[in-house]
Amino acid sequence: MMRMVLSLALALCVGIGTAYAADAPKQKEGPKKTAEEVFKAKDKDADGFVTLEEFVGKGKKEGAEDRFKAKDKDADGKLTLEEFTAKKEHVKKDRPAKEKKEKKEKAPK
Repeated sequence: MMRMVLSLALALCVGIGTAYAADAPKQKEGPKKTAEEVFKAKDKDADGFVTLEEFVGKGKKEGAEDRFKAKDKDADGKLTLEEFTAKKEHVKKDRPAKEKKEKKEKAPK
């Protein structure tokens, strides 16, 4: 009797695990693309710049224009490789030290 209960429990665990794995999002295999490779892929006309239309592509347009404008430092309507690969500048760096300290003190522990 005990063996049957353990066998059923094991079968149930395996079944649930298999079902969960089938529902998990598929991950692409292979090496991750570099920023330069992504830039070249988005630069459809190979002119060395990525326009807003190329930047958005067929992806989600929600928020894409804001991200594009944030990267387009010289506001010329196109991204260079340098602008495309530049890291975000954090607003936190511009805050006064006192404000940072006050926020840290108010944070729940």
